[in-house]
Parts: sequence; C-alpha cells; structure tokens
Amino acid sequence: LRGIGPARQSQPIPLPLVMALPSQVEPFIKNGPTHPREAFLLGSIFLLREVEISATQVNHVVLNDKDLTVTWTLSGSKVDPMAFGVTRTLGCMCGHSSLPCPYHLALLVVTSTRQYASQSGLTAVECGLLPLFHDGFGIAPSKAAMVITFETIAQQCGLPLCSNDGARLYGGHSARVTGAQALATAGAEVSKIRIFARHSGE
Repeated sequence: LRGIGPARQSQPIPLPLVMALPSQVEPFIKNGPTHPREAFLLGSIFLLREVEISATQVNHVVLNDKDLTVTWTLSGSKVDPMAFGVTRTLGCMCGHSSLPCPYHLALLVVTSTRQYASQSGLTAVECGLLPLFHDGFGIAPSKAAMVITFETIAQQCGLPLCSNDGARLYGGHSARVTGAQALATAGAEVSKIRIFARHSGE
C-alpha cells in the first residue's frame, strides 16, 4: 500500500459555465455520449454517476407535458444491486439563474434520440431500449469516454485538468459533485440533497 495515497476526489465544474456552452448532438470523442453538454447538466441536476448516465435508456425517462416534469428511473445504480429501480422526479426550472431546467433538457435529448431511432428504422420497442445518450451508433458510452467527456467540458469552461501536483481533477462523479454543491448553494437542505443523491450515510 506504500505510496497509494488517498482516493481521488472528482472536482465539480461550475454549472453556470456549462450552461453557457453551446449545445451539440455529436459526441466529443469516440464512444462518448451524444448531447455531451446535456448529459453533464442532467447528470448534475439528478446527481448521477457517469455509469448511471451511460446506462440510461429512453424508456427510463418519462416526460409529463402537462406538469412539465421529468421522471428518471435509475436501473444501473450501485445502491440498487437487485435492480428494482430508483425513481426521481424534477420539474421545470426555467428562469433559475444557476440551475439548468431538467424538463426541457430531457425533452431535447429524448426528442433527438427518438428521431435517431426513427431514421435508423428502429421499432418503438427498440427505441425504448436505446441508450438515451448513445455514442452516435446506438451503443451506450463507455465509462472512460464519459470521464474524458467531462474533462473536455472542463477544458471548454477554461478550467485546468490537473492539479499542481499533476493529479487529474475530474472523474466519473464530477457531475454528481457539481449538482450537489449547486443545489446546496441554491438553498436546498443538505439532508434532502443526501436523500435525493441516494447517500446512505452522512
């Protein structure tokens, strides 16, 4: 264990900086997610890990056009080993200065992914099983590509990728950390953030 050091902590990327970035459909890198900006923003506001974002299928996200809410079922979570599914619902946040709107972001991505499915000749069932943030070819993004996508977003925001001692600053939990800090800054109670984030301890 000599020299192994402490566990690396993923650093956040300020949400207002990410919200100011232009939107694009194409992945930043090979095997990365389509809609990379939206993937980070939705991952942040729902407090998701990178593997939870990449494992999400179209049918895991349900939009309520009447109430302007989005319900996200997490089928691939390490706190749900029996795969029963954990569900979280958020409403429209348009107009908030420091938080993205989960409903309209999800609407954009779901609509785009359904269009891809239609153009690819997929059935309705196949469309529902399609990764929400596929890699441009209908395949779920890899864990490594998700992390590199987060690093690319940090670069576009003008942030360094490494600390002064050379350690890489951003990892698979960067979106999750970003969202937790943004919600706390916006006035959400820490206990509620812990429950929403599915933290079992303090």
